[in-house]
Amino acid sequence: MRVCYITHSAPCGKGETFIINELNTIRKYFDVVILPLRPRGTPQYEDAKMLLDDSIIIPLFNFRIFIHFLFSIFSNPVQMFKTIINIFAESRSLRVLLRNLCVVPKAFYVTNTLKDLNISHIHCHWSCIQTTFGSIVAKNLGVGFSFTAHSYDIDENNMLRQKVSESSFVRTISQNAKNQIIELTGLYELNQKIHIIHMGVTIPIVSNKTNHKKKSREVIVCPANVEEIKGQKYLIQACALSKSTGLSLKCLIIGDGPDIPKLKSLITEKGLEDDVFLEGYYPHSKLMSMMQNENIDIVILPSIAMQNGYSEGIPVALIEAMSYKIPVISTNTGDISELLGQDCGIMVEQKDPEELSKAIMNVLTDKSLRESLRTSGFQRVNNEYNIQNSCKDLANLIKESIE
Repeated sequence: MRVCYITHSAPCGKGETFIINELNTIRKYFDVVILPLRPRGTPQYEDAKMLLDDSIIIPLFNFRIFIHFLFSIFSNPVQMFKTIINIFAESRSLRVLLRNLCVVPKAFYVTNTLKDLNISHIHCHWSCIQTTFGSIVAKNLGVGFSFTAHSYDIDENNMLRQKVSESSFVRTISQNAKNQIIELTGLYELNQKIHIIHMGVTIPIVSNKTNHKKKSREVIVCPANVEEIKGQKYLIQACALSKSTGLSLKCLIIGDGPDIPKLKSLITEKGLEDDVFLEGYYPHSKLMSMMQNENIDIVILPSIAMQNGYSEGIPVALIEAMSYKIPVISTNTGDISELLGQDCGIMVEQKDPEELSKAIMNVLTDKSLRESLRTSGFQRVNNEYNIQNSCKDLANLIKESIE
């Protein structure tokens, strides 16, 4: 049984680390062919490199794909025009239309590549152009498809009603994501077709002992892309407030992104050059090693809800921290409350540096609170976000759809 798993870029590039883990685990159930829609760069860590032999790395567009596209217009005009007409009819905006049209040439090109591989099912990660692409390939091959939806990709509402109707099943990473899909599409009768399967992490073996390592300063870490939705500027402001109370902190912002110049200016403005550090990109293994070695006291993700409606799903960075029994602080935005509810983490109001500063102070100074967060957070992740259970549930849905 062979399954084609479509990603955005993984195993190439730096992103989608959570998908890498899922891909490596689900291979115990199927022969998996990985097809990144828009591969960028080379794999940046060992787990990703292990997937290269099972991946078909083809750019989104090149001269060969263009020539094949022209050939397909004449050799398979009915299917080609049905596909394009459907995209025009179902795309709700010019932006969505153009994004969908961009994947059509590659979809027809890779159909020929996959024909000889006896693909039984196609699973697409992300509900926007990745599933547009995967559904076209699936129709061309005459097999079923399914997709995983997170949060911002649902907000795009890219042919979502049709994709849910035509798919074998839909996997969402949270209850809120499922509710959002049903409300956007109005497909209340297909409630049973949409399944909640969290993104999972590998559960490490972690000591029950409290971190007693002597450090000159407490270390807080924000592991996330440096962009507006992640809210790092409010963390920097909170660090300034904490410093004014005499609390000695070292804050590491780990990640790349477009907001780095703005954050550099803010750090300078607040006089935090010796307290807040923009670390840039870390390989996933390096970040996990820091967690394993108890070099982090708190993981913080001060995410915000954007004006365009975009918000976080359930951030895997928080799940990973909790699996290592590290207390976490985040905001009550997106689907984060599903992870941190029932005192499994601390949630503060978004864009509120003062409340965030108080939460940091409470975790670092209240031993009983810190131990409670370590225990309850680990239990939540071990029970509900274990990668082995998540992949088993996803594999069962795929098997059922094939049979």
